[in-house]
Order: sequence, then C-alpha cells, then structure tokens
Amino acid sequence: MGSCFADEVGWCLKGHGINIGEVSEVKELKQVLYQWGTFFNPQNLFDCLDRAINNSWEVKDQHFAYMESEKVYWYLFMKIRARSSDIDFVKRRLHEVEEYWKHWLSESDVVVITLGLIEAWIDLENGRSWQEFVGQVLTGKSHENRAYFKVLSYEECLEYVGKCVRLINELGKKKSIIITVSPIPLAYTFRDKDIIIANRYSKSVLRVVAENIEESYDNVYYFPSFEIVTDCVGWPQAYKEEDRRHVNFDVFPEKIAPLFIEHFCDF
Repeated sequence: MGSCFADEVGWCLKGHGINIGEVSEVKELKQVLYQWGTFFNPQNLFDCLDRAINNSWEVKDQHFAYMESEKVYWYLFMKIRARSSDIDFVKRRLHEVEEYWKHWLSESDVVVITLGLIEAWIDLENGRSWQEFVGQVLTGKSHENRAYFKVLSYEECLEYVGKCVRLINELGKKKSIIITVSPIPLAYTFRDKDIIIANRYSKSVLRVVAENIEESYDNVYYFPSFEIVTDCVGWPQAYKEEDRRHVNFDVFPEKIAPLFIEHFCDF
C-alpha cells in the first residue's frame, strides 16, 4: 500500500512467486495495479483504511467529482480505477474494493507500506484527505474549491502512520509490517519552495517517521529502498531517462528485489 513505487515493487515480488493478491498488470511498465490504487500521504492512507475497516465516515455524492472533460465521475479519496458516467456504478465499485481490501489485510502475513509525500488536500466537508490533487494545477485551486492545501507535519505523519499500524494489527492474525519510503521525487509542489527543497523536506520527514515507527512496534521493519535508489545507485543513473523521476527498470530486479527477498522471504 502506498505510492506508485509500491506498484513496481509488487511486480518484482510477483515475478518471484510471492502471493501479493489479485492484481492487474502493466507489462510495458513492469508494474502491477492494486485494486485500492495508490496512497501518497499518510493521512489519506489512514482515512481510507479507517473507512474500509471501521466504516467510520459516510460516503456522500459530493465525494465524487464529475469531470466535465471526460464526462465521468471520479471518487476523490481512493484511486479505485472506476471512472464512469454512472455514479451508482462508481459507488458499487468502491464498496467492492473496500471489502476486498479489508479481506486482503485480514488474510495477509505481511503488509508493505510505502510512504510517498507530505503534501495533502483536505476535504472541506469532512476533513479527510483526497487521494491526490484534483483541480487547476497552475492556479492551485481544487475542484469546485472543495479542498484546502496542507503540509502535514512530522507529528501528524507519525500519528497517522501509527494509527495505520494499529488498525492493521487489530485486523485478523498478527502480521509483519514493512515500512519503506518511496525514492520517487515530487513532480511539483504547492508550497512556495523550490521543488528540490520541498522534495527533500518531504522525504526527510517520512524517513524519520519510518524510523520512529520501526522502533515503536515489534512487528514493524524498515526496508531501505529509498537509500538503495538515491545513495547506492544514485542520481541520475537510478532514474528513467525520459523523466528522471521514476526508477529504472533494472534497479528493481538487480538491487531492490534480491535484498528484499533475502531479508524477508523464506524460500
């Protein structure tokens, strides 16, 4: 569960015969697509987990954005990959994804959480975090002005990740939880900062959160995918030439997967 980096890690694990659940594949990109999509900031992950597991907040019609250009509805809080002109269809798909996600979490032996960034868009109606920004990027205005921008603090990120761990620990059998930090940098920032500075701050906060969470729970382990990509392989060799953001295909099978399997798999 986490950023798109989790989709690429999943591809390598699935290729080594590890059961990661029912996923679709994008072979040309060498990544899998989880039914629950991606979660970039810790609050959004917690908010969606809290709803799926505890049904703690109500889904309303205004939580679906109608995209005029595509003539479809889009659920703002989770990337369930169900865009349709029929809002009832999108609602049914959301229910299916949440039920499957809860079942998957209950049955799993290991849960991997990949932390991505600390910038969030908070819904004005219910205070929950959107999955990502929806609106006009250049003006920084959210869709129909339904959300406001927030940079999550270290304390908030620590709180939300801790809540995620506790929710997972209370669901079904006890499992191991592996925390990683995505090495994929921000594409843009809504802060009044240079993108490089904003990205480094974001990753630094999440790295310290991961360290603290690992030290606080006996079933949580940190895997240094961030350090492998940024420090061991390094810039710019670690990243794809076309965007210098997404990690090169060969870094996963040659650097990340062997270490992950050596330390966490028993075969």
